[in-house]
Amino acid sequence: MSVKWTITDGRLTHEELPEPIAETMTKPYPPGWWYVENGRLTHSALPPFPKAGAFCGCTSLRQVSIPESVKSIGEFAFADTALTRVKIAGDCSYFPSTFPENCTVMTY
Repeated sequence: MSVKWTITDGRLTHEELPEPIAETMTKPYPPGWWYVENGRLTHSALPPFPKAGAFCGCTSLRQVSIPESVKSIGEFAFADTALTRVKIAGDCSYFPSTFPENCTVMTY
């Protein structure tokens, strides 16, 4: 079954496509259409998700002091910085993308 996903009244909805239309749907999909790719809902007209975090892109940031009281750090918070090593609380949660790829994360 081929379906078309649309936003109607602020809600994501879908409807089955008639077979003649469904047979012509191939990549690249038309701009503005939603489709499922690798199990994820995708919109062909959306730009890539930008990195956004508290210090993201601060390329001269080389050192931070994160106290033990901090229990979570958001995605991309320190991405694209010059950090190479940080120390955080052992129970502090963070994302793989929170710190630069070459940054070593140590715990108190």
